[in-house]
Amino acid sequence: MNIIHQDTAQARKTALLQKEILASLSFAPGDSTAQCELLQPFLKNTKKEACQIILNNLVQLQFTQENACEHWDAIVKHANSLQRSLDRTVGLATVACDYFSTINPKLTSPKLIEYDRLEQAIKSAHLDYLTGLLSRGAFQELFEQEISRAKRHKHNVTLIFFDLDNFKEVNDTHGHLAGDETLKQVGKILLESKRMEDIACRYGGDEFIVLLPETDKFMGNLVAEKMHQRINNLRFDYKKHHIHGQCSAGLASFPQDANNSEALIDCADKALYQAKEQGRNRLVLFSGDVLAA
Repeated sequence: MNIIHQDTAQARKTALLQKEILASLSFAPGDSTAQCELLQPFLKNTKKEACQIILNNLVQLQFTQENACEHWDAIVKHANSLQRSLDRTVGLATVACDYFSTINPKLTSPKLIEYDRLEQAIKSAHLDYLTGLLSRGAFQELFEQEISRAKRHKHNVTLIFFDLDNFKEVNDTHGHLAGDETLKQVGKILLESKRMEDIACRYGGDEFIVLLPETDKFMGNLVAEKMHQRINNLRFDYKKHHIHGQCSAGLASFPQDANNSEALIDCADKALYQAKEQGRNRLVLFSGDVLAA
């Protein structure tokens, strides 16, 4: 009888905890900071059980208590990063779904709540609307994680910086809609050319970055040459205008050329500048001392 009473009491306690957590999640649904503050008392007193309940209500996924705590801590960190990059508040439901869809995609796909709204929020936060590539903010977060992982496991990482040579000419001659179509076509080439583990981003304007995890400079150069050639072979018609692609590219590798993310981009940018100076329409590998930002 005592065991039954204990089980009943525990069930009531869990049900009450779930009710209180649901009330906290329902408050300010678009503001993860406010939601986290309301959840703090439950996390302080019964963190393991609370994390299980929170994640189950956010994304309908079940975890062990230890795993739930690990994921919750990562989601809180991701919420702060996401809100900084978007410069606006984001609710925990959106953050959690984004985390399990992009940051930790190896898990079973979560059952999204209000799927259409969350899907649109995730896309707008992470994808460039024109090309379908990652936005600069989303890329930067993954880039930092990849460099940290490379440092821990002593892996190579190669970064390719692309810049269209004739983009201003396309805009001036054929109009900005033709320029937009050129960017879309380049984005399509990069998406089709990259490996599943590679990270492709529209860095800004007519600049693109492709990050190659666990890839040294030699292998990265082979990948870059194929992408560079495909962009330079781009030909398409837009409203009876014949448009062709042309780009320059710079390549640098971690840790051969740089020992952190900022320096790696700087090295690739310097190589890209050399490609422009040497007549454009070419790929240049960074050569020089290892940079540290």
